[in-house]
Amino acid sequence: MWTFCDLTLYVDDGAIYATSATTMEATKTALRHYTQVHDWLMANGLEVDPSKTELMTFTKEHPNKNLIRGKIHRVWYDDPTQGPNRVTIVTSL
Repeated sequence: MWTFCDLTLYVDDGAIYATSATTMEATKTALRHYTQVHDWLMANGLEVDPSKTELMTFTKEHPNKNLIRGKIHRVWYDDPTQGPNRVTIVTSL
């Protein structure tokens, strides 16, 4: 189920948007849905390019710092054919 999450596709590019009270939970949600998209692509004879898989987080100032939980430093996903792949953390596109 894609609650608090959305997928946008254009030709050979895509973006998953996820929202949550913390950056960590939003990252987990986006990664879970990325895995679903990845599996669908593979089942349909398509591939992802791990070198173009990037994560960007956005936060706003909040008086309760526990809701933001800082920056994400490392994110990995397990590709059934290529093994573990690191997701590049970016600050601009």
